[in-house]
This record gives sequence, C-alpha cells and structure tokens, in this order.
Amino acid sequence: GGGGGGGGGTASLKRVKLSADEAAAGVPVVDLFVSLELGKSKSEVRRLVAGGGAKLNDVKIEDAALLISTASFEAASEIKLSAGKKKHGVVELAQ
Repeated sequence: GGGGGGGGGTASLKRVKLSADEAAAGVPVVDLFVSLELGKSKSEVRRLVAGGGAKLNDVKIEDAALLISTASFEAASEIKLSAGKKKHGVVELAQ
C-alpha cells in the first residue's frame, strides 16, 4: 500500500464504502451525506446544498440531485464530502 502522512488527514473522518456496482449505478449525494451523518435528513441536506454549504472535495455542490458514481472519483479511491466548515466525511470506492 501507499505511505500515509498526507496533509489534512482523512483517517479520523467517518467513512462509507461504495461497492463497484453502486458506483456504476450512481448513488444520490444526499443519501451519502445522511449516511455520513453530515445531515439528519435528505431535506436538511438539500437545504445545505441550496445554501452553498455542501462540498465535494472542497468544491461547492450546485445540484442536490447529483449522483456520486465511478466518474466522481476520477483517479482517486475516495472523495471527501463536507457540510459547512467543520463537518466532513469520506466516501470510499471499494476495489
């Protein structure tokens, strides 16, 4: 495996895993926010997106209907979701 010790470590963050099948089909980003406890409900997450507080890899999510799929990961094995400045979680792509 690769060495650890990167900046802004995600090791302590809550994580959810997506299977290859789930990623191929696409999973609603609001579901992942709820799974990561970044929002109590889908409607709360939608409000967060509308207010500009929801981010994917530090980029603002513009559309609450966004699906997270294999393409969302680009070359990486995980992506970071954020709610506001302090709450973060990681979505991992199962290999």
